Amino acid sequence: MENRSCYGQAFRQLRLDRGYSLKEAAGNIISPQMLGVFEHGKSGISLNNFGRLLIRIGATWNDFFRYYNGESILKELSLSDEILVKINNGHYYDGFKLVESSFEGDYSDNPILETVYKLSYQSYFQTLSLTSKLTDDELEIVLNYLNRIDTWGIFEYSVLSYILADCPYEMVKYRSDKILDAMANNKKVFYPPKKKISLF
Repeated sequence: MENRSCYGQAFRQLRLDRGYSLKEAAGNIISPQMLGVFEHGKSGISLNNFGRLLIRIGATWNDFFRYYNGESILKELSLSDEILVKINNGHYYDGFKLVESSFEGDYSDNPILETVYKLSYQSYFQTLSLTSKLTDDELEIVLNYLNRIDTWGIFEYSVLSYILADCPYEMVKYRSDKILDAMANNKKVFYPPKKKISLF
């Protein structure tokens, strides 16, 4: 059986690295005492409340799972800076290899996703460096994956953005129309706040 105390320990490290106290992180979701008990592995917490706590400290599930797997956002940010330095200095291939290594193993449960992501990143960096694009076979792997998924998430739209220049017009138009339809159906209007809003 998995040791659930690891979840609390990972959340605690994530909270501390993001600079939140127990009281700030708990907000009005749970008591600081209950959060402390959870972080020390002595109590569980509902999935709904845990998701709210992540939002409270400005983190995502992906951030949490990186900590749970023993990684650190600080390490991730350092890697991002290193990638940007490579790109800004025109070392696109080196930048791509860093990106490629950064998600090594993230998709071990679904190798096709790892292949699709690697190829889309490769296409993006090759476009930046004006080098050769993906081969027809490589592009076909990515497009076949995208065509197979009906309801797209962030992953699929990220892939699309990286290979946009090589995508069939019909696919780009269809997905753009779906986004616009969703926005129209949502009917949310943004009004800028008149004064600064305090989060705490």
